[in-house]
Amino acid sequence: MTTDRKHLLQVFLLACLMICPLAGAFENTEVLKGVVVFDNLSSDTQEMYRSYGYKLRQNKIPSRAPHMLVYYGCSPAGLPELAQPIMICDNPGRNLIKNYAVLIPEPSPSDQINLAQAVLPQDAHVAVIYSRHTQLQYDILTEQKPQTLELNGYKNHGYFKFSDHLKSIIEQSDYILALPDETIFNQFTMRALILNTYRANKPVFGPSKSFVTSGSLASLCANEYGVALSAIELANHMNTKTYKPGIYFPEHLVIQTNNFVASSFSINLPEPEILLSKVIQMRDQEAEYE
Repeated sequence: MTTDRKHLLQVFLLACLMICPLAGAFENTEVLKGVVVFDNLSSDTQEMYRSYGYKLRQNKIPSRAPHMLVYYGCSPAGLPELAQPIMICDNPGRNLIKNYAVLIPEPSPSDQINLAQAVLPQDAHVAVIYSRHTQLQYDILTEQKPQTLELNGYKNHGYFKFSDHLKSIIEQSDYILALPDETIFNQFTMRALILNTYRANKPVFGPSKSFVTSGSLASLCANEYGVALSAIELANHMNTKTYKPGIYFPEHLVIQTNNFVASSFSINLPEPEILLSKVIQMRDQEAEYE
């Protein structure tokens, strides 16, 4: 049995186990929406889920997903219908995407590009290094990038040596867009990345706060609370006619900036709140054209 099929069977069994004890709960309360199965969540996030009417259950079975939200639609009689799980998973298989709503707990590639364009609107050449772990994000980026943007993609295979190719990658690009891929960007490679981009006066945009701490110009971040809130909103959307299974990304994000790096590159960097509003505005404009 493949890994995806095992995971889907696990989801089905978990859903079946949760439907039975919840049937009575729907008779006693009007606010219960479903169940959140989790491996590890902060107390603040757990409390937020409860405030929206979700029960919480700690997952006793090891899972690829940080946590999973099971949403219950209600029949006209008010009884729970078949559970619709939202998988919160950073590296989903194709079968999972085909059959379920999959929320990847990282900023979307298009939002990352929007952040870079909000800071450097004139720059059109962006380098993206990816691997099989972020092939999905790279494909999405290729499909959704603005037509004015030239994407220089470099796939990291097993024989690809990051440091050997870094200089030529930087020379051919205006900036580096880093996807959330620890097989490429980690404690052994970040120093070389930052030093080489500094020397070439080419900034790095990352997907987490740790990139800013290491020396990137700015990062778009999806924290646990924002991911959970996005999952709840996605669950509400599952009641609408426009819903369909597939890939989703968090809409609630934060931006971290490095003013020291901006000063070194002579870049006029707006406040994070202003940048975030621009990213959201650009996202909304893209949605109107779809």
